[in-house]
Amino acid sequence: MLATKTEKILHSNLSPKEKWEEIDKRTRYYCEPREDRRMKDKLSIADNLMDKLNIKENMKKQIKYMITSEFKNFKELSKNCSNEQIIALMIFYVMKSHNYNLIIEKYKTFTELKLTNKHYMTFTTKLCRYYQNKIPVNIEI
Repeated sequence: MLATKTEKILHSNLSPKEKWEEIDKRTRYYCEPREDRRMKDKLSIADNLMDKLNIKENMKKQIKYMITSEFKNFKELSKNCSNEQIIALMIFYVMKSHNYNLIIEKYKTFTELKLTNKHYMTFTTKLCRYYQNKIPVNIEI
């Protein structure tokens, strides 16, 4: 069955790069564990968004660390947002931590994903709650 799908891809009207990406996606589906595939997809989305926004290398490392180490389950951060929206919110969070004057609605990339300041505020609230639960504060009286 894979051979027939592969043949269809090879004989389609796609560009050579698109053909390679489709075949790569299919082989990854059958060869890699689901968690690895999902992580690679998340990192690929992040790379595409960071390239669109011209993110600096040190901020790219922060974002990739958040995706790979901190938040493997994105549904903890937002149940109603897609992975692409959550990654975009992470990127904006890192951008805003380096420059407080940024406004999410001024970026075409975020407005295309239908993200608003309300989404960002909800995301940061859940982000803070996540870190508070991860490192509980103990007060001795």
